[in-house]
Amino acid sequence: MKSLTSKRGNNFLPRLLFLVGLIQVGLMCSITSIGQSYDANWILANGQLIVEFHEEEPNLHLTDSIFNTHLDNSCISDSEGALWFYANGCSVRGWDYAEIMNGDSLNPGAQTDLQCSGGNVATQGSLFIPSPGNPNHLYLLHMNLDFFPPYGAVGIEFFYSLIDVSDGVNVRIIEKNHLVYADTFAHALISACRHANGRDWWLLIPEMASNKWFRFLLDANGLHGPWEQRVATVLGEDNGGGWVAFSEDGNFYARVDKFDNLHVLNFDRCSGLLSNHHYIKLPTIMPSLGNIRSLAFSPNSQLLYVNGPEFLYQFDLNAPSLQNSMQLVGAFDGYGDPHPGYFSRMKLAPDGKIYVFPGNSNFYLNVIHNPDKRGVDCNFVQHEFELPLRNYTYPPNIPNFKLGRMEGSPCDTLFVPPVTTAGCTTDDMQVNPNPFEQELFIRFDDCIIQEGRFFLYDALGRVIWEEDVHSSDIDHVISLPQLATGVYFYQIISEGKQLKSGKLLKY
Repeated sequence: MKSLTSKRGNNFLPRLLFLVGLIQVGLMCSITSIGQSYDANWILANGQLIVEFHEEEPNLHLTDSIFNTHLDNSCISDSEGALWFYANGCSVRGWDYAEIMNGDSLNPGAQTDLQCSGGNVATQGSLFIPSPGNPNHLYLLHMNLDFFPPYGAVGIEFFYSLIDVSDGVNVRIIEKNHLVYADTFAHALISACRHANGRDWWLLIPEMASNKWFRFLLDANGLHGPWEQRVATVLGEDNGGGWVAFSEDGNFYARVDKFDNLHVLNFDRCSGLLSNHHYIKLPTIMPSLGNIRSLAFSPNSQLLYVNGPEFLYQFDLNAPSLQNSMQLVGAFDGYGDPHPGYFSRMKLAPDGKIYVFPGNSNFYLNVIHNPDKRGVDCNFVQHEFELPLRNYTYPPNIPNFKLGRMEGSPCDTLFVPPVTTAGCTTDDMQVNPNPFEQELFIRFDDCIIQEGRFFLYDALGRVIWEEDVHSSDIDHVISLPQLATGVYFYQIISEGKQLKSGKLLKY
């Protein structure tokens, strides 16, 4: 059952060895688990409703703060899965639902000034990504629009704003509206996929009325690019009617546009390049129903769902012909609330289900319960997920933070095999108790080290405690501050080498 409540709301070497340690002890087979809670919350209903994906069934939380959001909707959660920041292309708010310091006046320009009373109108127009090189910084990528006949709304400026979270409470934007590139982009359609090294990010933005994509790389040294790639046929403009997504494994990229066209391409997580274009012609939408289309990949990355206002189709990405694999798995049943809730946008959620948003303001979402199953076995149920408020906000633009490194690929360059100090093995040290409350004891037994350092990390790989340790202390006592209940990771380093690492549970 859904519950409804109301609430208010470093050093490179240690961090690298931390990741190595997780792999060594078998706690993480990749960097996938880092950032696994970044997608835990969705902001809907003009900021008045939070859908929280922590339990088997999503929880619904009401806020008392209106934040006008329609097309441009992005948010990010913290390491414990609590709402962290959210944006509407005009300003940024924090976990207390208040605008953060210097968080106003995003995307400067005349059209933004006109539109921001209801939120920016850029579809998939903003995106949060933590900095790969600085745990205290968070990137907000965002786009400004203008109106150019005959295309209507066109993206003209791609920006980033940098949020400093080092204070923990008094967060602020320290670099705002930094212009990355100006061109004629599609109606925003900003998307991101993690690089095959498991740390960096590729960003793709299509050009308006073109077959060109702009590619950017966000790494430890900042944002680079653009590089341009032309692939496939010339695509029509989107004008708010299109949608893009990466598959969960990062191997596919898909784009649907207002002209009944679906484009599916392979994506190379090493180079960021698209290839192997597939063009699929979709059934024509009746002009009276508008031009909204959307798409979403299944959790196993084998199926693709595409909708128009009245129909929901499924495609098999392993089929010899994508066009011939198209199956009808849902048709609008005419339900009105009071206006017909034609299918609009959809997104795969952390609970493994795909939520299909109605095109009008309604008290429900449609749900694909088993999106990994073929045909009608995917179990698409209309007006299934009830909402306490009318919602006309699009699903948030959130990348797949769970995607880790591509093991064994040529660009899997950040993985370093585990090392130990000669004459001092992991069996020579013990870290107890586990679970712990506030104190840890390190017993060195026969291990002799002159200078060592103990690091404790949270689930995001951030150092939350460190101190010197020596084998002369047979039982070294570590008195920790009050920490939240959850999973933590530790490592002990001496002379630049890792001696021991592991996982600890906090009561």
